[in-house]
Amino acid sequence: MAEPISISLVCNRPTFVAGQEPPIVLQIQANANIQLESVELNRNRTTIRIAPAVGEPFTLTGQDYVAQQQQHPLKEVGAAFTAVAGDNWSTSLSLLLYRPPLPAGDYTLSLAYQYGATAAETVVTNSVSFSVRSAEFLSSGRERSVLASARNDQRPGRQSL
Repeated sequence: MAEPISISLVCNRPTFVAGQEPPIVLQIQANANIQLESVELNRNRTTIRIAPAVGEPFTLTGQDYVAQQQQHPLKEVGAAFTAVAGDNWSTSLSLLLYRPPLPAGDYTLSLAYQYGATAAETVVTNSVSFSVRSAEFLSSGRERSVLASARNDQRPGRQSL
């Protein structure tokens, strides 16, 4: 039997700079009428598994989302809604809502969403891979010399950078 919901992940830009948001998109399709909840409501029934190339894999949940947003655990948050069979939409997965930025490295990410009362009622996405690179200051020698001469030019009527 087909799952009542299908979720797939897409990462259109697999390399980005540390501190940036990984460009991961969730493409969602309702295969049947289904009651859904946002991650704040379903807390630990949404899991994001991140496996670094070096180191141990780790999992993020809706509880990490609440902690990162510094929300009181009893605060009413999130939304529930009914998706109608045939509905499809996409949304961005914002990891910065769950944790501080990932350090430089190579990663594989997948997501599981428990749509029902039991663990058997869970849909697991495909995996996407991406790389986080350290930020580097790049400039040509000419740019450095122009900036240096501008900073050294402190004559009256001149603006310094």
